[in-house]
Amino acid sequence: MDDVSQSFSYTARRTTYLTIVCSLGFLFLAESGGVALLVTLLSHNLWLSLAINLSHLALCLFIMKMMLAVLFTRHQLTKTALQLRYGSSLNVQIPYSAILDIQPVRDMQATAQPVSARYDAGKQRITACFSDQGQLLLRCIHPLPLKLGRKEYQVSNLLFNVDQRDTFLAQIALLRATGTAEEPAELEFAPVQKSSPAPTAPGLAGKTQKSALPLQKSAIRLQGLTRTFADFVAVDHVQMTIQEGEIYGFLGSNGAGKTTTIKMLVGLLEPSSGQVWMGEYNVWQDPVAARALIGYVADRALLYERLTGREFLQFLAQIRGLSEELAERRITHLLEMLALSDQAGQLCGSYSFGMKRKLALAAALLHEPRILILDEPLNGLDPRSARYIKDLLLQLAAGGTTILLSTHDLATAEAVCDRVGIFHRGRLLAEGSTSELRQLAGAGAADLETVFLQLIQEQKAEVTA
Repeated sequence: MDDVSQSFSYTARRTTYLTIVCSLGFLFLAESGGVALLVTLLSHNLWLSLAINLSHLALCLFIMKMMLAVLFTRHQLTKTALQLRYGSSLNVQIPYSAILDIQPVRDMQATAQPVSARYDAGKQRITACFSDQGQLLLRCIHPLPLKLGRKEYQVSNLLFNVDQRDTFLAQIALLRATGTAEEPAELEFAPVQKSSPAPTAPGLAGKTQKSALPLQKSAIRLQGLTRTFADFVAVDHVQMTIQEGEIYGFLGSNGAGKTTTIKMLVGLLEPSSGQVWMGEYNVWQDPVAARALIGYVADRALLYERLTGREFLQFLAQIRGLSEELAERRITHLLEMLALSDQAGQLCGSYSFGMKRKLALAAALLHEPRILILDEPLNGLDPRSARYIKDLLLQLAAGGTTILLSTHDLATAEAVCDRVGIFHRGRLLAEGSTSELRQLAGAGAADLETVFLQLIQEQKAEVTA
């Protein structure tokens, strides 16, 4: 290890843990006394009694050592590597050149203050969190062989915590920039394969086209996304890529699979097969990090009706970890922007349907997400509010926000969306800009409605043929 290193603790929140350790220590002491007395009374062999008592005492001391070890280890930053230590179970070095990135997260499932680190084979992840304070997710460029206890595992990411997270991140960024290790190049997504003919309706193969947008990072990626309910296929091998700053519309009739697809995108419904990425995060392998990028408005507003509009937004701001000052500034801005300031003190249960939709949108925008997913966002809005929301979506997209919306409103899709994907019976029949879709539909397709109806009729005719 390098001569110069910086140590970082992770046990600031130790009161509860120490209480448990002290309680167990008292129980072990009482048990040891009881065992010693019992052995002395029942055994007339002095050496046997001594051996049993010493063995029991050694076991108790070993358990106490395991529980206390986690309080005395520290993570260290050296010139070339990050050394992660967690009690007696974890002691690994990760070269800076092997680190893709380190992101602040908060995984409530990793806050049980475990005695030792653990490995999740499904995520290829080592979790070594003493508490939820200062949690960090480290992702490796390639899986690394790391030892946990006496076993070696292939590890793609590590979840750990430090008490001084901001200082830790600043120091490791400096070391990665100035150290001997080269910083990895900016993350590039692997090219997504074009939609295969299998999930495309017969006769429509080759009609799915990508619009000629500038080369950008993908914000949303779907690969082979499928969902079945018993023998019914609700979503059938959907593949698509949505770029950063793009407004993409899901268009289809009732039961086409739009809402089911959206629920899989936001992590509410697990796919039967296939993968979903939000930015660089897999929704089902890194759910906390993926959902932090998303703002979601469901097809019906999900509000706490016994809270006022302002209280509801304040509650969500606390969940998102926003500071009180920042939260109040954003809440005031959103309420004014969506014309809800006068009703902010009223209970959500008293709101009209349109007001509830606007409050749900304010909640989705509160943490300024990179990706906004809207299920029928204009449903129930008056024409003036609908027009304002359309203008707002265009403004957000111009600022770099990626927007995915589902709609029945063909005029809205044509006016707002950069690209449209047409769904029918769980399949993505075609996608592209409105002009590209007109070309696919052939002569006589004057608008998106004509394109939609013609493609649906073609698919129906070829299925029944």
